[in-house]
Amino acid sequence: MSDWMTISDDRTPPFPVGPPPPGPFRDGDDLPMHGLYERSVVEVVPTNGPWIQVMAVWNGYRVWDFAGPSMPRFALARCPFVSPWNEILSQGLRRDPSDPAPFDEDTWCDRWIAQALLDGRKPFGRFELPFKDARKWCERARRSGVEYSFTRLRPDAEGYPRALHITAGRVEPYEELFDLRALVADYRSILPSEIADDEVDALMDHRAESPALYAFVSYDAFARLPRSLRGLTLGYPPTATAGRILLDTHADVLIPDFPIHAQPSKDLDPQLSAIPGCDHDHVARPRVSHDELVKACEPLVEFVDYYWRMEAALSRFTSRISGAYLADYPEALVAAFESHVRATTEDRYPRSEAVYAHLCCTLRYLGRDPQRLLHSLITPQLPAWLDRARPDRPPGRLRES
Repeated sequence: MSDWMTISDDRTPPFPVGPPPPGPFRDGDDLPMHGLYERSVVEVVPTNGPWIQVMAVWNGYRVWDFAGPSMPRFALARCPFVSPWNEILSQGLRRDPSDPAPFDEDTWCDRWIAQALLDGRKPFGRFELPFKDARKWCERARRSGVEYSFTRLRPDAEGYPRALHITAGRVEPYEELFDLRALVADYRSILPSEIADDEVDALMDHRAESPALYAFVSYDAFARLPRSLRGLTLGYPPTATAGRILLDTHADVLIPDFPIHAQPSKDLDPQLSAIPGCDHDHVARPRVSHDELVKACEPLVEFVDYYWRMEAALSRFTSRISGAYLADYPEALVAAFESHVRATTEDRYPRSEAVYAHLCCTLRYLGRDPQRLLHSLITPQLPAWLDRARPDRPPGRLRES
């Protein structure tokens, strides 16, 4: 993947010890990509100049990616409080929830935010910690230049909290934490003037304030801040923020697809590249009755249950699996199909030969062509820009943190 350039950032989570095996994103030496990568892409109207695309990869698996206008004056390397990882690791963002990721447990993101604030890697954040851990964190916070407020959660029988929800921010003013001159110049150069004025004014009006100010306001008050100030306060990359500003204000802005291709994985079983066919005429899903779809999905319940139990993120939901559930949520079948293709021969569902052809047939009825799914698994594609306003959020935390 020679068009990608590495972005140095010590926030990159370490390689796993043991499983999972490396994913399909490899460098020119066929080693798993790992870290942050950047490349230039096409110019997008109404901005001036090229856009860049940033991809976060962990052990060869694409965790997240975004695109936005190039902002060359505001150098991420010279600003320790801003990083693409801040957004990803704070919210547990994942492009594909079936892929392995560094977030190994439910509390991982909270613990990461808490430590990043103390280490000077994030200017502001919200997180939850068990009461004893929270007390230790509070003792260290003010010595580290961090102010905070907290809410007691889940009191026990005697009224003592079992956990604290903490909102915290750095005490230094914005003009000390960030190169605001460079950031303002970048925003003025890439945004239409009628948009840039409001975003720039918000940054300059708050230059003498500190992120700690927002540790003592409500979430709704924080959410009403202009995007430029809110993104910077959270330590998110201005390139991503600028792209969202454009989508918020220019409904007609055309964001082209920027496809991302992985190296063909050598770990996939060659026999699985032959998708079994069938003799059915697969009509569009709206013309198939729900009862027929449920009946078609019922033989696949055990297959899906098997693979979901192998995924920590999905194993908690196996009780939901039924023919009706699979008919209503085809992505559950898609996730099981992809897990089957990735699995080694030893880990594969024992009765797969009996149901694999039926699975492929059912996927076609549900409007999910298995041949295309296999192709996207070998050479993953970035769909239309997923950061555009959507009714459903990507997997991850519900609020900016």
